[in-house]
Amino acid sequence: MTRPLTLCAALLSLCICSALLAQTEATQASTEPATEIAPAGQLMPLAVPAAPPLSVDEVLAVPEELRQLVNQKVVQLARHPTARLEKLVEFMFSPSGLGLTYDDTTRTVAQTFADRKGNCLSFTLLFLEMARSTGLTADMQESEKVLLSFSDTDTLVYTGHVSASIKINGRRQEIQFDPNNPILRGSVDIITKARSVAHYYNNRGAELMVAGHLD
Repeated sequence: MTRPLTLCAALLSLCICSALLAQTEATQASTEPATEIAPAGQLMPLAVPAAPPLSVDEVLAVPEELRQLVNQKVVQLARHPTARLEKLVEFMFSPSGLGLTYDDTTRTVAQTFADRKGNCLSFTLLFLEMARSTGLTADMQESEKVLLSFSDTDTLVYTGHVSASIKINGRRQEIQFDPNNPILRGSVDIITKARSVAHYYNNRGAELMVAGHLD
């Protein structure tokens, strides 16, 4: 009759092992350092999501103040389309008008008006929206093959280029705002507003990359 004794001994041994294991785990838990929770001020800040890109309407939006100035300085003083075109260009750069000056930063229409400066693309976007507000037929045109002359470095460069196109009496006139004397070598195509704003996005992206803003 040894089997019951053997079974009891085995059960007793199992109970002892379980008790020792529980005691060991409790001892380890008491000796391990507690996980520290960083104070709120030391937590890693969450990444701020990038602002969504401006829409076509936002890039081309004409402030009401500018509309009133164009009406006063251009529309009311010139009725014929050709005279209106001349007045509009004069209004952009004369001290009595906007007095725009050139710099290398690409701006929206509203920013160019507010800052009174911009690059050739900024001037073209501004001019086209003002021209349209006066009733002129105005479009942006682009050429993929343009020879630019940089007078300060005596350098010639092939690049893409945009300019303004005004249609009067069935004939188109080109208005250039690039100070580097572009010489068109390829075909010139009228482009949509959406593509015009795509040039804005391209310019801004390149400017941000040069400035080190890669996100």
